[in-house]
Amino acid sequence: MSPVLTAIHSSRQIPDD
Repeated sequence: MSPVLTAIHSSRQIPDD
């Protein structure tokens, strides 16, 4: 997995309601 994709995945873990 690319570091960029990993960063995006981490951002998705944070609920941005």
